[in-house]
Amino acid sequence: MACPECGKAFETEEEFKIHGAEAHDGIEFDQMEDIVKQRSHVAWKIHFFPLFNAQEYANAAEGCKVACGVRLKTRDDIIKHFFTNHSILNYCEKCRLVLPADIMRFHHIANCDNIEAIRLMDEDDRKKQEEEKKEAQQFEALKNKAAAIYEEKK
Repeated sequence: MACPECGKAFETEEEFKIHGAEAHDGIEFDQMEDIVKQRSHVAWKIHFFPLFNAQEYANAAEGCKVACGVRLKTRDDIIKHFFTNHSILNYCEKCRLVLPADIMRFHHIANCDNIEAIRLMDEDDRKKQEEEKKEAQQFEALKNKAAAIYEEKK
């Protein structure tokens, strides 16, 4: 298992959770108040379930079946399991929601507006994809230039 925030690898889920708490202000979802859990589940369902397509849900369920030994049947079960077991969760004191740390960053920027947070996440993803595409094009151009120089020297 690897930390989704920093990429550090862990052998056990316990090590992962300790790292999340120490390095990323992670919290234990089970230790939160019931009202916070309920509000968070509603926010996950309304705002974050639609972010994934059916194939992504199927892949997540299959991965957790193999890795965790759980049978997840509904999208609700999959996202709840994924968020609570494979994400570092943070608590927003302002609106009393628990969200994965990578989402919480945008949630705070958007002043607790989850729709705006999703828009910001999408915008950030697009920028990253454009940067990756640009880097790939630069690498390809450099590779072609090196091949041309090599051919000239033959």
